[in-house]
Amino acid sequence: MERRGFAWYIESNDKSIDIRKQEGDSLRLITALEWSKYISGKRKGIVPEIVQTTDKQDYVVIDNSLYYATLHLPNEEFKSDNQTHLLYAINSLAHIHRLSCEFEVKLAVDTETILWPRIIQEKLASLIWCYNRFKEHRKKTDFERIFLENFSFIYDQGQECLENMIMGGYNVRIQERSQILINSFLKQNLAVVNNELIFLDLCRWTLGPVIMDIILFLNSFLSKHKWDVVLFRKLLNTYEEHNSLNQQDKHFLLGLLRFPYRLWLYAYQYNNHVQSVPELTQKLELYMYESYYRDRCLDDMDSWLWGDENEKPNR
Repeated sequence: MERRGFAWYIESNDKSIDIRKQEGDSLRLITALEWSKYISGKRKGIVPEIVQTTDKQDYVVIDNSLYYATLHLPNEEFKSDNQTHLLYAINSLAHIHRLSCEFEVKLAVDTETILWPRIIQEKLASLIWCYNRFKEHRKKTDFERIFLENFSFIYDQGQECLENMIMGGYNVRIQERSQILINSFLKQNLAVVNNELIFLDLCRWTLGPVIMDIILFLNSFLSKHKWDVVLFRKLLNTYEEHNSLNQQDKHFLLGLLRFPYRLWLYAYQYNNHVQSVPELTQKLELYMYESYYRDRCLDDMDSWLWGDENEKPNR
């Protein structure tokens, strides 16, 4: 037995398998395994095949922990700096979303109305509070100085996010367009097999509109490519070959990609002394550098999504 990432690898004469551990929540694991089998029954090669025990069980319980096995396939390491790998990933994600739209999650779903504009307004209010607090300090740290110098840009990003939320009409119950989502793009859980990407572990699933997965995917990897607008277009085009996005999705996409969530998080951590000031200052500097690339990219994408599809991007 050999530990590889989040799994234990076992090789035998007839097959090789990966064994994974899930703590505690049996309903989450059962749902993930049922979902995996559901997808495999419709399309092979984008989730691993579940290997049952000798008594035909999908998992076993040992010392209050859950263990399950999947068939191991020779694979190529997923590399987020490889544009081809990103295209494989968004292609597999589109197939999973399309195939999963009728998959039923057998759990009680919260019917609370989620008001996205209100959530964004609350976080913007928190950033304004930080701005006023930092401005009052006579001796400012480097973190506070960078925050204040960039606040106008930050606030404008938040306002554009809010406008897109309102134009997208997201004052609706999320369940109206909710389905099961991947909700995780950790590199250790992604592998390339035969020019397709396999999601190795579905246990981090959540419920929501599919655009939330796409936003998480883009935020996870596009920064490594300096928010290359040509790559962004390729990714969306690849996704829409299998699963189309409506106007509401596109407003949500442009809105939440603009919102300075990481800045809000760093400000929260700074005010609550979660990390050292030098560490947070370095993170903030890198984030602001990335944010200006992202802003230029999203300006181009805004024109492209609502305007001339043949418009050349600004580089």
